[in-house]
Amino acid sequence: QPSTPGEFRAAVTRVLDRLRDARIEPLVELGHPLGTGRRSDQERLDEYNRHLRELAVERRLRADVPVVSYLSG
Repeated sequence: QPSTPGEFRAAVTRVLDRLRDARIEPLVELGHPLGTGRRSDQERLDEYNRHLRELAVERRLRADVPVVSYLSG
């Protein structure tokens, strides 16, 4: 079941708290662009990425965009 951006942020916050308590420093990985024809999905992903970036800054964590390679064949 899809969550709202607020529910997503709260869930990620709980995970980050558990990792901190276990003395594990996470790497926050952002979602990559979805491509053309998926505007509403991309807008939602952008909002989720914004929450992830904010949490990373607040907690002084690294945030990276995954590397995506496309092979033409």
